[in-house]
Amino acid sequence: MFPLVKLIEEGGNRAAEAGLAILYNLSMDIDNHPVILAAGAVSILGRIVLSERSQWIRALRLLRKLSI
Repeated sequence: MFPLVKLIEEGGNRAAEAGLAILYNLSMDIDNHPVILAAGAVSILGRIVLSERSQWIRALRLLRKLSI
């Protein structure tokens, strides 16, 4: 999970888009939520939403799925 979150933060637009899609799919299993949170996804997703990068809607959906 940690490398995936890092890819979303540091990768280009296509890498971030793909990483968000994968992370969203992984979030379907509630057992993955603690690992996603521990990887620091919340702050990165929040920054994406606030910056209104092209992936902001996908990031917002993931934040809602994590129910934080």
